[in-house]
Amino acid sequence: MQQTGKHPEWWNASGGANYVSSTTVMPGEITITTGSCHLKVTRAGRVRWLMFGKGGRQRNGVQGIRTFKKEELLTALDKTDHKGLTDEIYAKRFSAELALPGLFIRSGNFLNIPGPGTGYDGDANISIYLNEALRASLTRFLK
Repeated sequence: MQQTGKHPEWWNASGGANYVSSTTVMPGEITITTGSCHLKVTRAGRVRWLMFGKGGRQRNGVQGIRTFKKEELLTALDKTDHKGLTDEIYAKRFSAELALPGLFIRSGNFLNIPGPGTGYDGDANISIYLNEALRASLTRFLK
């Protein structure tokens, strides 16, 4: 599923290629492979990403890892009760709905981990369009 609507300036449009092509669940972790990345999430809250370039090759050095508390990660994905789990001043600075510095920024279905970027390739972050399949896979795994 491709993204719909105008994306925020800090979100990389290649995140729209993050449709779920495969999901592998192993004890304690889920790996989601999309059109542009591998996204591995553990039940302990560790998120690791590896971006692909054209032809499925790893982009030079574009990978990362962050550790979330479970509630922080659920908030990043779609938790509706996020009281106390967002920095409103930081979110407002980037015209986002939710944000925690160094972890994530989200506006609607547009998510960046660990935070806002330039919107261009090469940023040390991952832009993800949280379509229903991706959101459901991750939320089901974490609960």
